[in-house]
Amino acid sequence: MKVNQKAVKVLEKLLEANYVKERVVSSITVDQMLALRGVSVSDIAMINDLQKRIKEREVLSF
Repeated sequence: MKVNQKAVKVLEKLLEANYVKERVVSSITVDQMLALRGVSVSDIAMINDLQKRIKEREVLSF
């Protein structure tokens, strides 16, 4: 199974910012995403995708 290194980096940024629970990650606002250290537009898109997957209960497919 191939690991998406970009997704791993985004998850690391979320964990560094203490976003460790699905409930909290799913409620992050755009302002909070922009406040993350070193965040890019593609990171924000990936966080948005993660939020959708959490709501659909498909986190492992992320």
